[in-house]
Amino acid sequence: MDFKNNPLHIISYSLPIDKILTWDELAPHLRHSEKRPNAIPWEFKFYERSWGFCLSKNTFDQLSRDKKYHAVIRSEFLTDPENGFRIGVGVVDPDPQGAVPGGPNPEAGEFIIQSHTCHPAQANDNGSGVVCEIELARRLAEKPLPAGSMSVRFWFGPETIGTIAYLAHHEDIIPNLRGGIFLDTTGNQNSLALQRTRQDNHLLDRIARHVISKQNKEFREGDFAQIAPICLHRLRPAL
Repeated sequence: MDFKNNPLHIISYSLPIDKILTWDELAPHLRHSEKRPNAIPWEFKFYERSWGFCLSKNTFDQLSRDKKYHAVIRSEFLTDPENGFRIGVGVVDPDPQGAVPGGPNPEAGEFIIQSHTCHPAQANDNGSGVVCEIELARRLAEKPLPAGSMSVRFWFGPETIGTIAYLAHHEDIIPNLRGGIFLDTTGNQNSLALQRTRQDNHLLDRIARHVISKQNKEFREGDFAQIAPICLHRLRPAL
């Protein structure tokens, strides 16, 4: 198992380790998929201070239970913003040919579009979301919303903890936020999944449902944090 062979081999956010281990000591730190024996799963330890490796079940089954193993992970957790947490942000203001100089309308506020960048080597989760967001930003930059509309903030970074960290350092934008969309796993052939807002009746819920239905698209929907796309993206065939 080598990161150079496949970045999914290392559980994301693993602590560093350099130690000789018996099989019994190593096995609890190994992850594989019983359903897809040829695939390498992807796992992370955002909130658990530990380490581990992912591998295919076929490889797991071939490992000797009688040998010792040298586990090496050279990872760093940096607090310097220049070397650590990185995000990308851009704001597209409405058409500047309006009553508000420069385009932004403080009364209308901002709308935020987000996609995450923290899953290595996974085109669907979430390279596809990043591509969709970039394309949307390009189109809005070429044809901005009408004067007086909301500005649109485009955000790229680690999901969940990334947005928490970003907002913690930019509390000034929170009062201006009117809503947001998170783009995730948009690159497969599954039906669209609409996850409703916490309010369940926000204007965003009604607009999203109307637009998807108007396009005659098949879609699933559910309550906030209760529906997710079909996550075949979290497995990658072993090389």
